[in-house]
Amino acid sequence: MWVKNPTGRIVEVPDSFWAEKGLESQGYEKMDIQVRPEVIGADARRRSYDVSIIIMAWNRLEMTVKCLDSIFEHTSCDYELILVDNGSKDGTPEYFKELAEKRPNITLVLNETNRGVAGGRNDGIKAAKGRYLAFFDNDSTVGPDWDKIMLEIFLHNPSVGFVGRLGTTFFDFNQPGMRLMSPENDPIQVDVVSGGATMIRREVFHEVGLLDEWGMGEFWHEDSELCLRASLAGWHSYTVKFPWEHKYHSTYKDEKGKAWFDKFQSNLDYIKKKINKNNTITVYRDYHGDDCMESLCICTTNVVAKLREKGWNVIRKPTKKIVPMGLRICTGNVMEYKGKQHWWVHQENDVCQKSWLEPLKEADLINPPSPFCGENLIRSGVPKEKVIDLSPNGLDKNIYNPKVVPAIQFADTFFLFANGATQPRKGTDVLLKAYFEEFTGSDNIVLFFKDGNYGHRKNTQKALADLRSKHKNPPSVIYEWNYWTPEKLAKYYRRAAVNGAFVNPHRSEGFGMCILEALCCGAPVICTGWGGNMSFCTPENTELIKSKMVHSTFHNNDQEPYYGKDEKPKWAEPDKAHLKKLLRKVYNNNGKGLKKRDKEARRLIKIYDWEAVAERFHKYFLKLKNHA
Repeated sequence: MWVKNPTGRIVEVPDSFWAEKGLESQGYEKMDIQVRPEVIGADARRRSYDVSIIIMAWNRLEMTVKCLDSIFEHTSCDYELILVDNGSKDGTPEYFKELAEKRPNITLVLNETNRGVAGGRNDGIKAAKGRYLAFFDNDSTVGPDWDKIMLEIFLHNPSVGFVGRLGTTFFDFNQPGMRLMSPENDPIQVDVVSGGATMIRREVFHEVGLLDEWGMGEFWHEDSELCLRASLAGWHSYTVKFPWEHKYHSTYKDEKGKAWFDKFQSNLDYIKKKINKNNTITVYRDYHGDDCMESLCICTTNVVAKLREKGWNVIRKPTKKIVPMGLRICTGNVMEYKGKQHWWVHQENDVCQKSWLEPLKEADLINPPSPFCGENLIRSGVPKEKVIDLSPNGLDKNIYNPKVVPAIQFADTFFLFANGATQPRKGTDVLLKAYFEEFTGSDNIVLFFKDGNYGHRKNTQKALADLRSKHKNPPSVIYEWNYWTPEKLAKYYRRAAVNGAFVNPHRSEGFGMCILEALCCGAPVICTGWGGNMSFCTPENTELIKSKMVHSTFHNNDQEPYYGKDEKPKWAEPDKAHLKKLLRKVYNNNGKGLKKRDKEARRLIKIYDWEAVAERFHKYFLKLKNHA
């Protein structure tokens, strides 16, 4: 179940804990959270465990066997075992494979090279599904009740993020060595714990990110850096005594020898520069999982991850409680740095709701997803000087690119692809009418609708049925409502590139991520020539549908009554007749001009890849950081 602890954090705990631990009497509150599969992503739908035990190995098979045997013998909680091999040459990978065949709760991560402590453990973290993540060096062993003792500390203090066997209460950046303390009986609050025997609450990684493998190299103080970074977000570290024995990093005292230990002081210096408030950005956006397919989450998660790689401490907090509801829905995130709030506000209609103007005064600056949205906000009365051109919208060049292998389906049919929620703003009704008027079952074409989150499934299915019943020889249409991975989406975009087209006759887009994704996969694109997509759509790379301005129903209807009765927002009504001509044009072209489109795709990728997007944020915040 999900509960809100006394500090306001929402965490997941086993259902039995509510009664067993008396959580209600401790100030916990049950949360009615329903996982929406089409939004949350596959990660959140997988089987979860109480604890994910992550063991990383780099050779020393004999010690690893003893470590794992102790875990098998002395672990009583519901657990999974993540085994990470960092390029061992002594038979460790083969041993791990044998174990995985015998035990269904084992997941393997087999690296070809040594990714270091931070890199290897990060691989384990990404694979883990537990509520808590436990880490042990492979040259250590555990004894009876180790898991019960560690878990008990978390349940008694909702702000505990780390529980370790060893730690220190004073972290001095200038001392030549760090003395680790072992508690005798009661738990002791410390500044940092040793990563060789520690358990970490999953929410810590959601809030502050993974171990820093980008700035700290293979070894030394990656555990201390994480503890100190998490302390900026309010998480505490404790040591507690439990049965555990360790061989003191004997795993690393071989051919690398001195190279591992040379990083001791340089990493301390790096941490000293990194862990401070001037290097900390707080981002307010609910966390639904790294693979959440909601566009606002995709942008936030990727920009946050890249900023962390660039050395920023980025703390992710729950979404701010913004009112009115219309503004909350259209605020993708709030980024706070050095006391200034940057609101990522979408505005698809030509003007925003009047009720937004007062709460928007709380924002120091507004960074809309596109200049189009910025112009709409300024037109509505937002001061021009508050609107900056700093959009977090982008894509992953490793997924969306012209080298994607097309989906094998529809290779012999013209593939007209429409991806996005089927709702009035997306122009689904216009597309269906134009398609059924322009084509018949005799044409070698299929319209494939990929619907999902926020789509009007029942309305779309009814419209399809009505059009089919009225058409003597209806053209082929496939409608699917399902969760797709980004990799699968890219394959279908590429199928449209080879022998088809992507179509989006929207009435308004704040940015148009699916349009950009299709272009970066080389697909011919038909879309409305109005909206945020005009940041990257041109007459040279897109078939632009003519339109006229009409009164909008977006956030202005019985189900979404966010505009006042006297407010008359407008959006673009796509010209159905022109859309029909463009559909016939791309059908007759049948994929011609692929090389030219692929060249344009590569150009757009350089601008909108997450690395490029994050670099713009990095330079912006760096300028603020250096400004006295």
